Amino acid sequence: MFEFGIFLMLLGAICVYGTNFISKKLSIDTVKGILVIKGSGLVLTIAGAIVIFIF
Repeated sequence: MFEFGIFLMLLGAICVYGTNFISKKLSIDTVKGILVIKGSGLVLTIAGAIVIFIF
């Protein structure tokens, strides 16, 4: 489970820090779309931390 938690945290970090690249590749130009990408990355990172520390 530790490896799965690390994977989720890494995927979330990529979503948050790579928002500019992701939004350009997927042609997302609205503020709502960009916030969805950042929010999903944040949720993935939090889920990964929960998996690491609880399981």
